[in-house]
Amino acid sequence: MDSTPPATAITALRRVERLVQGRATSDGAGVKLVRVLTQDLQRRLDPFLMLDEPFSMVEPLYKDLIKELLIQLKTKKGIIITDHYYNDVFSVTDRNLMLKDGQLFAVNGKNDLTAHGYLPSETE
Repeated sequence: MDSTPPATAITALRRVERLVQGRATSDGAGVKLVRVLTQDLQRRLDPFLMLDEPFSMVEPLYKDLIKELLIQLKTKKGIIITDHYYNDVFSVTDRNLMLKDGQLFAVNGKNDLTAHGYLPSETE
């Protein structure tokens, strides 16, 4: 697999970097995530990128830019995401798994999250 990111992913990353540099006043989660993504794109060595809660405490503007970058990057690299913001995860993933009590379960939507006890049922 060619590990060179597509030009559109690099363009999206540069756009995120410019926004962060122009708006960030502290070293918040969005800034840290952009740094992680930047380092990963620069290295281009590993076949996988692992992100722990990339959507947590991130402003909606940055979430959209991060999603755009991840959608483009996933054509060249496997991405493993752990996050409680499942709607954001669903919007960028092709396959979802849930680890519960040492077992992996396929998750195709909210119904599966409910069935495995992650979300409350509609009747509760």
